[in-house]
Amino acid sequence: MKRLVTFVFTGVLAFNLSSCKDQENLNGKFEEQLKDSVFKNLPTVASVHVEVKDGHQLTLILGSKDLFEGSEKKRMDATTQLNTTILQIFNKENGIEGGKLYISEDEKSDHPDLTKARAYLLNMKAANQNVNK
Repeated sequence: MKRLVTFVFTGVLAFNLSSCKDQENLNGKFEEQLKDSVFKNLPTVASVHVEVKDGHQLTLILGSKDLFEGSEKKRMDATTQLNTTILQIFNKENGIEGGKLYISEDEKSDHPDLTKARAYLLNMKAANQNVNK
């Protein structure tokens, strides 16, 4: 009986580990699609960094002086467009629930100082909110 329990546990553990690796590979593919979509649909964006944390939370950092210095409406329109794009690319089954969008003035770095960036919530279940307010 002990062997059977050990065998079943080992099988479940191996399946979970391979599922996690498959999910990471799938998210990597989706991250590249998102980057391509951002550059295509928001031509003033000079740099993009995408990170999926814990399989559910997305961090998207855009380097765009134009968006950073533009109107709040322009940034909110971009955020809404990105929410739709994220939902289309990652889809509901993928588990992405939301995250944060950072718009930075720094167009040269994938990892700018986020304390100086404008931050917005990405939430595919609710309307966007500006976190700076």
